[in-house]
Amino acid sequence: MEYKTEKSIITTPSENERMNYDYFMIFELLDTGERQRFNITEEKFRRSKGAGILHPKQVAIIVKEDFRRIFIWKGSAPHVRKKFIASRVAQELQQEMVQIGHLHRCKVVTVEQGDETSEFLRAFGFDLEELARATGFTGEVIPDIPKITKQPPTTSPIIDKKISTSKPIHIINKHSQSKAQEDIKLEKKISKETLDEILNLELPQNFKRKNILTGQNTLYGIITKKVEIFGKNIEETAWEPIKNLSRDVFELDGHKLRIHYNRSLNTIEAIEILEPIFESKKEKSMVEKLPEKEEKEGLIDYNKWTVKELKEFCSKNNIKVPSNYRKAQIVQLVEKFSN
Repeated sequence: MEYKTEKSIITTPSENERMNYDYFMIFELLDTGERQRFNITEEKFRRSKGAGILHPKQVAIIVKEDFRRIFIWKGSAPHVRKKFIASRVAQELQQEMVQIGHLHRCKVVTVEQGDETSEFLRAFGFDLEELARATGFTGEVIPDIPKITKQPPTTSPIIDKKISTSKPIHIINKHSQSKAQEDIKLEKKISKETLDEILNLELPQNFKRKNILTGQNTLYGIITKKVEIFGKNIEETAWEPIKNLSRDVFELDGHKLRIHYNRSLNTIEAIEILEPIFESKKEKSMVEKLPEKEEKEGLIDYNKWTVKELKEFCSKNNIKVPSNYRKAQIVQLVEKFSN
């Protein structure tokens, strides 16, 4: 299936302003350095798995604004000039989206046909093997490298056998292990970006953050560290992953959960665990209690008051207390004043 393209030439700002910037866009990169926009929705692109747009000779620029990414998708056999200028064209589009389209700044990421990253596959709900078939990739797609174990020596006679097969033998694709490590680093980076976005949000009244659980199953909490700066020990707090938990099951009584949902990906990005803030009864000052006692003067036993309370009462009512007076003498002054 082929999709129509709308030619968009990068020249003057006036022409850029006429362009309709959107949250999802796909451009074909031409040898001349121009880009042509495909007239296709994200839903159709997902369903078709890129068929009719992505192919071995293609270099496409795919915008996923809600994912904060601009993907440079490179086919397995594109023109050398396309591969060379793709990064520059993507960066120009990145600036236009912010300055003219007033959209979020998106990171430019390059992916290769047949070796697409897990981030790219997750962004559009693709399967690596299905995507390879839909885009005409002729190489072998193997997610993991099988481990080859050495067989122990044997004393049995060795018999040579010829194995015939009608299927061609493919060479296993490169660097699967290094790709797996890159995916782990990418997951951690996405988790950190999600954490930073949540920490910038305002909290509900009378609540504070206790923990944050990100979509990568990472539980964050506030960690206090002691650092030495110019010979002085200073405590710093930071949100970091909690590695060791004391129990297998936790119950959170009286807490509030705030869920962060990504509509375009249909996934839960994070869950905030909010703890209520209660005002302590001990925070009420003794001065606030004194008027209550004054209202019940006829029932008050001033001998039960502390010396501090008695002196505060005297100070408030301009009762002079000699410095050498003891509690019993101060009580007499207060009782005399009250009567």
